[in-house]
Amino acid sequence: MILDKYLSYKKKVFLSVICAGFWIYFRTSDCYNMIPRHHIFPVIFVMGWTYLNYYEPLFLPIGLSILIVYASVGKILEKSTADSSTISYDDKSGPDNKYTK
Repeated sequence: MILDKYLSYKKKVFLSVICAGFWIYFRTSDCYNMIPRHHIFPVIFVMGWTYLNYYEPLFLPIGLSILIVYASVGKILEKSTADSSTISYDDKSGPDNKYTK
């Protein structure tokens, strides 16, 4: 399927195992938090990912890459929404200002 002209099935399996080892070694608690429990979408995603991995070993590193990008994008979005939700007061509109009491 993927890169069949360049890599044998055995080499793809070896590459996938190496990628999985790196992911396991460098994982953080965020790796587990990005796949919520008791939700149907992650279950279907992981089931499909596992199915595809049996037919094409390179789906393991592809899926791990997707998880890393998903976690990075989630952090960026979380940070941007936190930054936009902060309230800034000018000199006359603050809650402890003598002009607003």
